[in-house]
Amino acid sequence: MRASAGRAVRRLVGLGLCALATMGAECPPTTPEACDPSKGTIRFQDVTVAELGSGLPLSARIYAPDPTAYPAHPYPAIGILPAGLSDTDSVDWAAQRLAGAGYVAIEVKPSNGGSPDSYDLALRGVLDFLGSADNPYRADTDIARIGIAGWSLGARSLAKTQDLDSRVKAVVAWDNLAVRETGDGGSPTCAFTGTEYRTPRVPAMGQASDDCVPTDPEAKKTAFSWWRANHTESMQVVFAGSTHSWFGSGWTPDKHDLIHWYTHAWFDRWLGGDTTATSRLLTRSVCGQDAATILDTDFRSGAYLDGHDCADLQSSCS
Repeated sequence: MRASAGRAVRRLVGLGLCALATMGAECPPTTPEACDPSKGTIRFQDVTVAELGSGLPLSARIYAPDPTAYPAHPYPAIGILPAGLSDTDSVDWAAQRLAGAGYVAIEVKPSNGGSPDSYDLALRGVLDFLGSADNPYRADTDIARIGIAGWSLGARSLAKTQDLDSRVKAVVAWDNLAVRETGDGGSPTCAFTGTEYRTPRVPAMGQASDDCVPTDPEAKKTAFSWWRANHTESMQVVFAGSTHSWFGSGWTPDKHDLIHWYTHAWFDRWLGGDTTATSRLLTRSVCGQDAATILDTDFRSGAYLDGHDCADLQSSCS
């Protein structure tokens, strides 16, 4: 199924279209049962991004919303990083869903798949690209509203990028937000160490697996607590029964729907200025499921935003 869908997408590259209603797992679900359905048919192109500083050419793909479904533009933009040593197709599911939700989304492959510095330079190269004439959707891109997202090493490196680049306005980190690009106790192994703490500058959400053996229920909230201590909006979601692989392309659309629900709402709140998104973030019903069954019980989730200061989202957050 995955291979045949991939071939079908490649056949559409020349047209720059992704037929959402027919592509199944390759594209965001559009059926009425979908958790957070896409609107219209998203556009995409394969592009080359210059790494910041070195100018090295990096492979990237940029997605844009359907202008007939989202006539009010320009759209906020999201730069997306894959996991360490992974290709960009590992985060296609996220870019496609964000484009279907009204965002320009661009994913890039760093030059060094094991280097947090390389990931930061790649992402800041993406931010340059978004504001340049090389961006095929430049007229549709609002460079005053830019967010960043990433998985695994791509998630940890966001701590550095948001600290150094004032163009970044919001962050979503998939397994997981960290106090520094080398990770912390909230990372998948729960064992990263280091002394340098990045300065929290923008609202940031961490989404985490519960892969490691629970010893401290607050472990996944290491970066969340650092953001909160610096009076910067943050949220931590730990998914019950989840693994690190949930956030990659090989997992199932229903898991990606849960991840996207929180990702979409976070960016709507901090890039779209939609204060109603707060209720979506704190709702007790996500994709038709009780939040108490979605959120982990070994590791606590939390929220610090819009007057809410909740230490454990298993309980209601008011």
